[in-house]
Amino acid sequence: MRPPLLLHAEATDDRTQTITLIGELDSHAVPMLRAAAEQSGRDQLVVDARHASFVDAAAVDALLALNTDRPLRIALSAPLRDVLAVTGADRSLDCYIDAAPPRLDGAPFGVGVHDQHLRYLYVNPALASINGLTASEHIGQTPIDLFDSGVDEVTPVMREVIVSGCASSLGVIGSTPAKVDSAWAVSFYPSFPLDGSRHVVAVVRNDDIDQRHADNPSASLTFTTNCGCGCG
Repeated sequence: MRPPLLLHAEATDDRTQTITLIGELDSHAVPMLRAAAEQSGRDQLVVDARHASFVDAAAVDALLALNTDRPLRIALSAPLRDVLAVTGADRSLDCYIDAAPPRLDGAPFGVGVHDQHLRYLYVNPALASINGLTASEHIGQTPIDLFDSGVDEVTPVMREVIVSGCASSLGVIGSTPAKVDSAWAVSFYPSFPLDGSRHVVAVVRNDDIDQRHADNPSASLTFTTNCGCGCG
């Protein structure tokens, strides 16, 4: 089973809501995408699909429908670019290349984006808190560089996700500078940038950070699909 699609929505500014997608954007995800758009209450909607590893026709139809309701901009991944080009939907949608960090600072789960060498490219505040390091201390380093435990289980899975293009999940028990003998649920998603390289997105959850978000919810929304799909 693949991990489910994650969708996180937060306000970029007073007029714009950004919906960030991680995983497969397929028919299972369409109701979730519509719900996030309906609840945004902003004039401008941005769908950041840079980490959407797969896109099907139902998702394209949903994006076209959203575009009729209000101005919609879409940050492209390679899979989405290819599907839109084949269907001709790219002529109807405002697609662009986004080099900014993902809008996941308010997400109630840890997120780390790694390049093909497993070096951190982005770390959100939740993951920095779990790891007990600042976000900047992660950048350019690999998990092996930073941590003494858990990496033997994690790094082979990350490499396999990059090679296979299939998402994967596992549980990890280990210690970081912030915690001792903590348990995490970790999902790894392939990501396909427009330059032809391959990245891996790690999503990390634990009970402590989930509870903190429940006690102090931000002005953001997070959804997950109810089921994952097999690779291929």
